[in-house]
Amino acid sequence: MKKDIEFLITSHGKEFLKSKETLSRLHTHSKKNQKYAKIQLNKIFDKLPDGFNNEELNQYLGDIAAYCGDTQKLGHIAKIALLQADNEYDNIILELNTKDTNKEYFVYSLWGNSSMYLIPMIENINQINKFCSDAKIIVYYDESLPGKYIEFLEKNDVILIKEPKTLRLTGTFWRFYAIDDIEDGWLHFRDADSIITRRELILMNEIKKINKDYLIRDSQRHAWLILAGLFGIKSRPKTKIIRELIQSYPNKEIRTYDQRFLRDYFWHWFKRNAVHADSYYENLIPGCHYINPNKINPIQHQALHIGSKITLGGGNVKNWLPNRYDALNLKYKEELQNLVNEMTF
Repeated sequence: MKKDIEFLITSHGKEFLKSKETLSRLHTHSKKNQKYAKIQLNKIFDKLPDGFNNEELNQYLGDIAAYCGDTQKLGHIAKIALLQADNEYDNIILELNTKDTNKEYFVYSLWGNSSMYLIPMIENINQINKFCSDAKIIVYYDESLPGKYIEFLEKNDVILIKEPKTLRLTGTFWRFYAIDDIEDGWLHFRDADSIITRRELILMNEIKKINKDYLIRDSQRHAWLILAGLFGIKSRPKTKIIRELIQSYPNKEIRTYDQRFLRDYFWHWFKRNAVHADSYYENLIPGCHYINPNKINPIQHQALHIGSKITLGGGNVKNWLPNRYDALNLKYKEELQNLVNEMTF
């Protein structure tokens, strides 16, 4: 059985997604390509043993299922992943203290000069200043962030914390340093390439009434226990230990390891002490306090789920801006479009 599983991962999982033919197909949307992807998905799925869960293969299968629109298989994969991760990682590692606070911070990591991160971050600043005027914005960054972009952030009163550049630590981890650095306050951790929408702000208001730490899953693809760009915490570990834990954590340069870090160290606490805002897997894991974002404010289109990326569905930033999010008013859409056309980082 073990050899059969290894064969599935190698010949049907990794090689399928890494081949040039497949990548070109997945980046070119058409009914023909979706049909091709679905055939490959079925080949793998039908050979998997009941209850099989391999973290790496689940990511591949989830990507294929999402692409070809097979929501039934996508949901099945996600449920298995969540339940088995809960079973494996529900261990007490960190002890936290709950704190009451009215202060709020939105926390990001930024590096490099990609417009797919820098442009939506500008809109995030606008949204936060407009709808959460008492909240502060924190950006952890390194020397690769363009100088005039840093000037822009400074002019907008963003709290900037510079980190040393290193190849052994992906910048996505930097934002977690705020748990050590900010002793008092809600810390809302977000991704720079995901724009805050009205629906998200409405949900956050409901969460603040409950007055607990929180995590959000608003898509069938949200199959991690804690998503690194969709959680908030006002509790703190009893000692300032986050930097130390991150420095000793393995494979920090690999994508998604920030979410594995949260799973390893914070899941036990979040399972019992946080609000789980989950649109698709409500009540899946026993012992969690669930609320359903869709019952608070129904989603208008799956592409607009909380935490969705501007690159979802392909296309570049210029093509995305005019009609991507309901949260953008017409005047600001025009300003952003001009910025994209004229400003180079």
